[in-house]
Amino acid sequence: MVEEILTNREMDKNNLLIHKHLIIRAEVKNPPKDEQKLAEWMKQFISFINMKILMGPYVKYCDKVGNRGITGVAVIETSHIAIHVWDETDPAIMQFDVYSCSEFDPYKIADKLQADFEVVKLDYKFLNRETELKPIRLKKDTMKNVETHKYANSNNQQTSEPTLFNIS
Repeated sequence: MVEEILTNREMDKNNLLIHKHLIIRAEVKNPPKDEQKLAEWMKQFISFINMKILMGPYVKYCDKVGNRGITGVAVIETSHIAIHVWDETDPAIMQFDVYSCSEFDPYKIADKLQADFEVVKLDYKFLNRETELKPIRLKKDTMKNVETHKYANSNNQQTSEPTLFNIS
């Protein structure tokens, strides 16, 4: 019975069943440091991925030694966007989070980050949070410089799964 309900909902393309979560760790040569510029970038980014802002973006720079950098968050119609950048290192470290109940293209996001922040390395996890926290398998033939990592699944069996790609 439950499976029939879920199947019917999926056929109706009910957005409540879409829960995609892209988590990115990047090393960047051109990190954002200005609060107003990052707030404007976030507005443009949200529009770029066809989402709508409900609140924010809220951006604040922290100048505490050892934690220096900028953070921005925005509540979107379908969930949230968050960015954290620590700029004391070279390259700077960026953590970027896109969670949405609407579809989005992780490659398009990676390309935008590369163009806007001069990414030298980008690692990511793309999760399907619809029913469990399962990674979404992206097609290997479309990914650049894919590295795979061995991990044990719940049955303690060794498996391989693409978990990161590098932009050089």
